[in-house]
Amino acid sequence: MTQQSKLFTNLVDAFQNDYFTIQPYKDEMGNNNEALDQILLQQYSYWLISTWMDIVVEYGPPLEVVEEEWELYTPALLQEKQPSAYVLCVDSLTDVLAAPRNLPEYDDTTDTTAAAAEDQDQEPDNKDPDKEEEEDEKEDIDGGNPWDDEEGVVVVVETSEVEEEEDVENAH
Repeated sequence: MTQQSKLFTNLVDAFQNDYFTIQPYKDEMGNNNEALDQILLQQYSYWLISTWMDIVVEYGPPLEVVEEEWELYTPALLQEKQPSAYVLCVDSLTDVLAAPRNLPEYDDTTDTTAAAAEDQDQEPDNKDPDKEEEEDEKEDIDGGNPWDDEEGVVVVVETSEVEEEEDVENAH
């Protein structure tokens, strides 16, 4: 997930159109571009996927809480206001994820003892929790920060000609 990705382009669009609020993340993390970008991409991905699956309204936090951060909380809103993000979800997720159809209604009095017993009978996860996944390299195109609050800032997300030439050379 880099500034050259379709996801990042849609994230910037959502920010610029006030569909996705990033100020709490900036307050917490400052303007550390790389770390902030990764957190914003992850949170934006969460909202996109849960919205595309149409589970935000029924299973998410109360709408007052959702609307403080994310304005496009239904598939219809996402498709209308950010069609390229909706298409990205359809193209990328349709064959990988399915919207859950059997989620129980949220009930904080549910007995979790049976579920915990079932979890103990399952095979252990063999993933090493201490081993971090290798991060994609992120290149800052112009050294600018797309999250700056300055009025009149235009964010341009594009790949450089040098990168395109390298890609062509590597393809041969």
